[in-house]
Amino acid sequence: MPLIRTCLPGFFAILCLIGTGCATTPAPDADARVETPGEDEVLRGAATEPFPRISLSLDQATFGETVRRMGEQNGGSLVLMNGIEERPIGRVAHNQVAFERAVEGWAQRANCAIQKTPNYYFVYPPGYEGLTELSLAGALAPRYDNIREPMTFGSGMKLFILFKWIGEALDLTLVADNIVGEAACGEYTMGSVPISAALEALLKSARIADAQIDSTEEYIFIGQPRAWLRRPTLLNETTLSQRQRDFLDQRVTVRLPESAREWPTVELSHAAVPLGDVLPLLSRQLGIEVVAESHLEDLPVNPVYMHDVTVRTAMNLLIWQWPLPRFGYQFTSNRIVIRELTTAEMNAQREAYLGNRQ
Repeated sequence: MPLIRTCLPGFFAILCLIGTGCATTPAPDADARVETPGEDEVLRGAATEPFPRISLSLDQATFGETVRRMGEQNGGSLVLMNGIEERPIGRVAHNQVAFERAVEGWAQRANCAIQKTPNYYFVYPPGYEGLTELSLAGALAPRYDNIREPMTFGSGMKLFILFKWIGEALDLTLVADNIVGEAACGEYTMGSVPISAALEALLKSARIADAQIDSTEEYIFIGQPRAWLRRPTLLNETTLSQRQRDFLDQRVTVRLPESAREWPTVELSHAAVPLGDVLPLLSRQLGIEVVAESHLEDLPVNPVYMHDVTVRTAMNLLIWQWPLPRFGYQFTSNRIVIRELTTAEMNAQREAYLGNRQ
């Protein structure tokens, strides 16, 4: 497959969809539709080695610029916590220097500490040691064990944008709730490492010290620590006909708010969209009319990609984006209605959720 390039204010974001991952470089403007770069440019961004030797020359560089240029020229797995990218580290002049030695020198100049893991180095300032405790080891379903794709992102990008891009690139479903999704990453370059390590580092870069992970063969969902994972969102399960159950088991691919990719260019949304605006598109992609109670139509829906999931899973992931467990859907004879839970339904779900955790 080809490659997506989008321009955002202050940086280019490049998502390589041919097994070479994602890369970011500065952008001259904020035009959101541009042509695909050539093969040579793609290959230059195809860094795979986690800890290569570093050859790099920069004058009066910031930490973020140094990591970005390192990723472009050498590859490597190095992640900065969001907020330290503008720290100056002075002149950089390396010729085949060991990765560890180079990064230690940069971190020292920026008054930062380093967490060294088998797959990446994470750099953070004093006071943020709690971020190093986050681990996704063993948190993902087995189907993700062999996914190893290099990727590079510029600092300041919202996680929901990155999760959608990663999903599009790798044909998987990666969704976060709105609290996690709104966090912004730090400067990030990653070699070919397990995707669990790549996501772990991405969360750390966005200052997320704790999160809940729900992972199945269909999806990866990342929620805030108090999220009610796998909370049922279908509110009339017991009254469904076999026809309705069969419909919910149908498999679909959902892209919100855009309905399809258009290669070699693509236009991406970088902000939440009101639920009311995406309902017609969602209806077309699910093959059934989806409506919502009028007072819920302003609920924010982050851009999301769901690959080959059941209709039931698609509805779950859509509703789980909203952190408060107050919403669900009812399947009537010919449409799906998103609505607010009654007090009795909320109490029943709370009791069921707490009971399952004991």
